[in-house]
Amino acid sequence: MTPETPSRVPRLLPGTDLRGLPLSPAEAFIVSRVDGVTSVADISEQTGKSLEVVSALLDRLVALGALSLENPPPTAPRASPAPAPRPSGSLRVGPIVETSALLDVRHPAASLYDPAELDEAVDIDLPRRRQILDLYYHLDELDHYQLFGIDPSADKKAVKSAYFEVVNVFHPDRYFGKNVGSFKPKLEKVFARLTESYNVLSRSQSRAEYDAYLTAQSRTRAFDAGQSESAAHQAAMQEVMRRIQAEASVEARRTSAAPAPPPPPLGRAHQSLSPAPSPGSQPSLRPSASLRPTDPEERRRALARKLGRPGSAQSQERDAVEAESEHRRVAEENSARQTWAADELKRRYQERMQQARGRQVDVYTRAAKQALEKGDNVGAANALRIAVSLSPEDPALTERLNEVASRARVDLSKSYLEQAEYEERDEKWLAAAKSYARVLAGRPEAKIYDRVAHCLLSGSGDLREAGEMAKKAVLMRPDSAAYRVTLARFYLKAGMKQSAEGELSRAATLAPTDDKVTDWVRRLKRELG
Repeated sequence: MTPETPSRVPRLLPGTDLRGLPLSPAEAFIVSRVDGVTSVADISEQTGKSLEVVSALLDRLVALGALSLENPPPTAPRASPAPAPRPSGSLRVGPIVETSALLDVRHPAASLYDPAELDEAVDIDLPRRRQILDLYYHLDELDHYQLFGIDPSADKKAVKSAYFEVVNVFHPDRYFGKNVGSFKPKLEKVFARLTESYNVLSRSQSRAEYDAYLTAQSRTRAFDAGQSESAAHQAAMQEVMRRIQAEASVEARRTSAAPAPPPPPLGRAHQSLSPAPSPGSQPSLRPSASLRPTDPEERRRALARKLGRPGSAQSQERDAVEAESEHRRVAEENSARQTWAADELKRRYQERMQQARGRQVDVYTRAAKQALEKGDNVGAANALRIAVSLSPEDPALTERLNEVASRARVDLSKSYLEQAEYEERDEKWLAAAKSYARVLAGRPEAKIYDRVAHCLLSGSGDLREAGEMAKKAVLMRPDSAAYRVTLARFYLKAGMKQSAEGELSRAATLAPTDDKVTDWVRRLKRELG
């Protein structure tokens, strides 16, 4: 940590998808305090964590490509004194500082909603309106701990204290009798989420299940963040390319004192450039020696000019023409040399870039090897993905990546399954469908295909995908009544009543005593009319 670190201001980078980054709970907690205005020292005061801990967490977030650390503007007004440190688990709502609309620094949530929402004529002051909108539009990004601004290690007392402090701001009853306009449904949604989060964290069993879900999520996010299309991978590639360019520049400075190879020889009648010399040649660039005339008549005229003897008018005219021709020849030679020199510099730069790129490929290939030796297929896959991005023309490297990534997906199948089951219990249908679909990469089983279809149908997701998943489940296990019920649900939603009736009839035949299947058959038959 440098002396300037406490005064620096962390800011989220544009387009950053925080959900795609492998953030630890502590890092996510710090991110929740980043608003583009608050300094590192203020964040330390707000969270009750030491400057060293906050600085280390922010450095990690910078490395992930999530944010940047910038110096405060020299003309910025002095910040108000930081509040006294608060105990872990205590929520700090505010302070909210009103800023000019012309200020360049904007709150990270500002791009999530139309600023015109702040101008609605309601009985809520402007700072509170902004606070409500910021939280409302961030609800899906925050876990239960981040929502209350507490550390995952917070005890029940800290959870309860944080809940009542934040509810005091967002409870709809606080605004009873006031004109709140479109803020009413937003407050109700925020309050419902706060209540849900408190109910989970205040009970030991539900909190343990939720913590297990977050652990599974953290394991899978590291792999997801390494995908080529992810923001984290793109940020990592930008950093790698920066290193490659830096290496190439250092190499250029180191070799700039070395003499360059000579330009190709040029005859009197402009000849084409010869191929570039081999890298081993070392003579320096210099103008070619004057060419001595070989024609006897030319030598006589040159001698006459040297002795100052006047020639005939015809001879003088011929000399003028030849002088002009010589001038053009010299100009062409100079132009050709300049072109050759530019091409040579470009060739050398490309060669240095290629060498630096190759060294980085070796770095990440070795990193993948070390990860595999530790049994870390996820880390190896992420390292190999960067190596392949640097050397996409290497088929062996691409094949190696596919092999390791496949093993990583198998390793993560259990984590994805735990994640999907929790999301399904929580009735987050589309999130569960996505997690179940990722399980399929390592466990292409009929049960998983059926769960993807079930969640998509329950959450009104992609109907076509739901049908494909349901059909695959039945194709793999035609004797399963439950899978046929799921397929019947798809047919019913797709308006294919006859096919739905057929599947329900087969399900009833396969499991006549299964209460769950029988209940679904009755419900669907009622919908069929």
